[in-house]
Amino acid sequence: MSAIIRKGKKGKLIYEVQIDGLKHPMAIPSRFRPIDQRFNGRKCEVIREKEQILNILIDGSEVSHKNSRKVSTDGSDRRRNGSNIPYCMKSPDDTRRCLGNDFRTDNFSLLLNHLIPCGKPTKSRNMEIRKDFFKAVESKSSYLLPPLLPPLNSRYRSFIKMVMDEVFILQSFNGTVDWRMAIGLGKENVHEASVTLHHVYRIPYIPGSALKGIARDAAVQELIGGNEESDIMDALISLSDLSNLDNERKRKEIEKSGRVRRPDGTQIRPKVATVMKIINGWEKLRSAQRIFGGETQSGQVLFLDAYPRDKLNIKTDIMNPHYPDYYSECEPPADW
Repeated sequence: MSAIIRKGKKGKLIYEVQIDGLKHPMAIPSRFRPIDQRFNGRKCEVIREKEQILNILIDGSEVSHKNSRKVSTDGSDRRRNGSNIPYCMKSPDDTRRCLGNDFRTDNFSLLLNHLIPCGKPTKSRNMEIRKDFFKAVESKSSYLLPPLLPPLNSRYRSFIKMVMDEVFILQSFNGTVDWRMAIGLGKENVHEASVTLHHVYRIPYIPGSALKGIARDAAVQELIGGNEESDIMDALISLSDLSNLDNERKRKEIEKSGRVRRPDGTQIRPKVATVMKIINGWEKLRSAQRIFGGETQSGQVLFLDAYPRDKLNIKTDIMNPHYPDYYSECEPPADW
């Protein structure tokens, strides 16, 4: 492929690209800026879709669009909010070329996780650049996210109505967080602290799996009653059905399923009193097993996702590792 610059009948310059396999050159769309004369005949790369030119690269550099914002050599980009923040698309090269320099998005997830600060900031400017970026994200979230709540809640109400018409018994509730909440902090992320966003609406929400985990932890705390280790009881909730076994085989299965290996390599087993309660048909544990399921059966309770109802605020905050030994030396995250 090669770029072509020639004069028309009236002396006007015409910009084209000769694409391999095509008999005649293709005209470069008018949305692209005119190509400098020195690139005439130069080899180029053309990205097309449905016979339309999406992007042109000459010597590895993109031919910019006429309406593209000015981008400096260090990647800085003056955005609509007026702040001069360094941005670049953290995506594969071919994806970035297709999107072009004038790429902008109303997708909060793309803005947060892909249009991130980059370039070569000085050491003294690094923290300031990060702060500016998160301030811009926080500002944009105030008008990008709220319009998504009405259609989301409408679809949710329709889903609830459909569920109520089926054989399920529905229980729902509204809650208010005491302070700021973040779900999914431990996921891998370029910011080193992630947040769970809905895969369609790109808004923060609480997955049903997280609510199920909270409910299961509450059940574990009620079951142990101060007489058993919580990790052992959590394992016992997943115990398979023992109704067809004799007492000796029940005991072996309970001890096997409740065996837990600690980070230091030691193993602990259920206490004798706990084993005997299960053998004798511990109804509270059976209820927990029916709710959450186990190795051989699924739970009878479905935990649905939780969504913001009428208010949604994204705020910048600082997360400090209060228990560094928990991350580096496998020590328990506790205040001792």
